[in-house]
Amino acid sequence: MKFSELSNTCISMSMFGDITGLSNLLAESADAEKKRTTAQAVPPSATGTTVVKGRNDILATNKKEKEKDLASIWETEKLPIEDALLCTSESDGRPVPRYEFCYKQTIGTEDTFLGMGNKTPATTDCTHLIVKVHFPGATMRDLDLDVTKNRIRAESKDLKLFTYLPVNVYHEKGKAQFDVKKSVLTVTLPIISFFDDPDRPY
Repeated sequence: MKFSELSNTCISMSMFGDITGLSNLLAESADAEKKRTTAQAVPPSATGTTVVKGRNDILATNKKEKEKDLASIWETEKLPIEDALLCTSESDGRPVPRYEFCYKQTIGTEDTFLGMGNKTPATTDCTHLIVKVHFPGATMRDLDLDVTKNRIRAESKDLKLFTYLPVNVYHEKGKAQFDVKKSVLTVTLPIISFFDDPDRPY
């Protein structure tokens, strides 16, 4: 065999090997695509043991739940939410009275004249929240007031206020006064500072 014939044979053998490798690669890719398509076509199935309950099992479960309900004082789903407890007559049609929020600071002479204190005019440095509600024509006996940590309900025969407070307060330490001449109810509530509030977001 001549050198040229040997060279041509080696080249043809090399090309045959490349074609065979490419063919194998395409076959593997086709097999992988087929497996992927088959896996997508198969619906998901539950793993583990599947328990099928019959009618008697369901009746027994319902009986246990009823016995549990008899032992409890009240049913959880029937408990009223806090808003409903605070505002007993949400849709009675009474209009909302005029009201306003004011802030109060406790400052000394070093803050007023010398500016040596750390307090600023911002609401974060305020110590009390003052809520003023106007009840024209009402008397002290006509008013009903209820305050929680973050809500207030004040109502008379003709008007009703039910709203959230802008800050959390110590409602047990609050004070209320009614000015008969101006018909204004003034509620003063100490503010819970951000760092003392256990319900702060972070």
